[in-house]
Formats: sequence, C-alpha cells, structure tokens
Amino acid sequence: MSGRDENYERKIRREIDKMLAKFAGRMLSRAYDAIYHKLLKAMQDGVIKVDEYGIEMDPETFRKIFPALAEEVFSGVAKCSISGVRSEGTSYVDELRNPDVISFIRRAKSVDEALEVIDFLEKRGEISKEYADRLRKQLREKGLESFGPRKEPGYYIKRYYKPRFYDFEEED
Repeated sequence: MSGRDENYERKIRREIDKMLAKFAGRMLSRAYDAIYHKLLKAMQDGVIKVDEYGIEMDPETFRKIFPALAEEVFSGVAKCSISGVRSEGTSYVDELRNPDVISFIRRAKSVDEALEVIDFLEKRGEISKEYADRLRKQLREKGLESFGPRKEPGYYIKRYYKPRFYDFEEED
C-alpha cells in the first residue's frame, strides 16, 4: 500500500471515529433522558423515595422500571466485591475536621494497632461499647482491609489539596 493510500485510509478512519462518537453520544443522551424521565415519574407517583442518601425502591418497582438491568443485577451475573463500607455518610470536611474511628483504624499498620485505637476511643467515651464490639468483630472476621485502603502519610494532601493557580500581571 502506498503512502497516499495509507493517508486516505487514516482520514476515512478518523471520519468514521467521529461519526461513531457522535452516534454514541446521542444514544447515551437518549438513554440518560429515558432513565431520568422514568425515575421522575416514579418519584411523582410516590413509588420511589428520594432523599440526600440516594434513591430507595423495592425490588419489584426496580424490575418494572428497569427490566433488563434488574435481570442482570438479580441474576448475579455481574458481581463486584466491595472492600469497605461506611454506614454513616461523611463529607470531606467532616473527614478533615473530625476524623472518626474508621479514619484512625485506616491508619493502623496491623490488627493489634487497630484494636488499640478501638480500645482507646471506647475508654475515652468517643464510641459506644456496642459500636466498639461491632468494629472488633469486623476486624476479627473480615480483617483490617474491610475498613478500606490504608491511609498512608500524605493521604489528605493527595486526596483534598487542589493547587490554586494565580494570574500574575507582569510589571512594566
């Protein structure tokens, strides 16, 4: 194939890629609109509950609104493991200003260190005995990793620091 033919083929491929990207964008936009309207109608009908934590609906309603997705979810074909779950929602401001027991546990290097953290916070009255027992049980049964990935030194800087760029005017 000559250089001229290769350039022509590359040009055609780029045009096809552009056409496919536009088509995919339109299809995603239509799918998003369809899902949005289905959820809005169900919310207006009082079938689903929406609050600051998300959308709550029973499995039958989910099956009616999203039949194909429900089949995939409930069949167990597509599964993924979750490494850690927090029962109480926290924002990054809360995490920075008032770290909770989970934040301290995630800094621990070993199960023994995590147990020390739980004991200390329980002794100070910052967590209840019941909550401390639940954390110890999770630690024994599921391990330190079940609380989430370890927070290495510099975690908060990497996670929350956003450098600001200032425009400096040049002096004459």
